[in-house]
Amino acid sequence: MSTGVIVLLGNVLTALLLAPLVWGMGGKVRDWFEGRRGPRVTQLYYDIFKELRKSANYSSATLVFRIAPVMGFCSLVLAAGLMPAGGAASWLGFAGDLFLLAALLNVGRFWMALGALDTGVSGNAMGASRDVYYGVMVTPALFLVLAVLAVVSGGMTLNGMFAVDTAYRFGCRIMVVLALLLIYLAESARMPFEDPDSRYAAAMVKQGMARDYSGPEYGLVLYAGALKSWLFASILVLAALPVMSALPLYLYWPALFAGVSLVVMGGGVLETILGRLPMPNVPQYLLLGYGSALLALIFWLYG
Repeated sequence: MSTGVIVLLGNVLTALLLAPLVWGMGGKVRDWFEGRRGPRVTQLYYDIFKELRKSANYSSATLVFRIAPVMGFCSLVLAAGLMPAGGAASWLGFAGDLFLLAALLNVGRFWMALGALDTGVSGNAMGASRDVYYGVMVTPALFLVLAVLAVVSGGMTLNGMFAVDTAYRFGCRIMVVLALLLIYLAESARMPFEDPDSRYAAAMVKQGMARDYSGPEYGLVLYAGALKSWLFASILVLAALPVMSALPLYLYWPALFAGVSLVVMGGGVLETILGRLPMPNVPQYLLLGYGSALLALIFWLYG
């Protein structure tokens, strides 16, 4: 079996197996700081399998509503398979694969918004509108971060962007990490952009789009949320620590798990410090991610 195929399978299996666990670890840290017991770390596994065993409940929704969670989940699995590992490119990798990665990370938003609008429910439409609004500001920042990493590495491949010999200036690295941290918090539905435990319709964004789902489709929505959090945290870890690519494959995935766990648990700590932002103030903080990415490029070019 070629190295590219091993990287592909290893990344997909690691994400599928560990993403729900890491998500639970972040919630457990938040519960600990808030002085409550909360659900167990493995609760998301139980919730996913419970939903997958149920039968779906459809009303007047069309096929778009039914396939939206499937398309979102499959796009994230493909994005996980596109990532490099241990200095080796995935079998799916090619010159310019960074653009495909950014697109795959946003496919789920497109389909979930369509599914939410398909129901004709005002609460779902509110969540879809807000998620697309977030995406308009977050996606350019993500593209700019990837462009900065491409300029720094001198290549257009994900494997080259996260290579161990990538030379960062200190200011550039700090700005890249800050931009990716803000993008991670927004895309993972974490504070201060969204309360993942909220059940108040006016405060929901990503949860609001999934209110009418049940059974296997809702299980895929939960799974996709954990996978998306894993992928953005992985990008943050690889951008902050290019030395990860020097590790052999049998050490790379345990190290990635440790790094992603620290990012997610750090996000849990931030959630205890930061309150949820009022909607009028959200654009200012989301645009801070874009500004940080732009500063990273300036630091690289003129620092």
